[in-house]
Amino acid sequence: MEYSVLISPTLALDVPELVEAWNSSTEWKEKAMAKQVQPDQTTAYPLDPATVQEGLLVFYGFAGGLALDIVKDLIKNFLISFLKKKFSDDTDAPEVELKEIPPKSGTYVIIVKAKGE
Repeated sequence: MEYSVLISPTLALDVPELVEAWNSSTEWKEKAMAKQVQPDQTTAYPLDPATVQEGLLVFYGFAGGLALDIVKDLIKNFLISFLKKKFSDDTDAPEVELKEIPPKSGTYVIIVKAKGE
């Protein structure tokens, strides 16, 4: 199962950096692989185009049958860990929240944004 993840521009996270961090960690890589893809121009996302301009972070290879909430928790835990490393002081790291858009083509789209955004 694939999950497309859109990162809000307000978080100022670099998608290639996230892909590298996920795939270089044995802990996360054993759960799934990550890649960056450019959105298909024919795919309509109900979002501001700036949100998808950097591309999508796509996770693939999660074990079949995992509930969406479990996948979201895994992704959120990764992002929290990533942000804590990026910001040396925990108080500077933004809190994130994830929301899903129901799938249109069998792929879930998960939106990551700053809490309260």
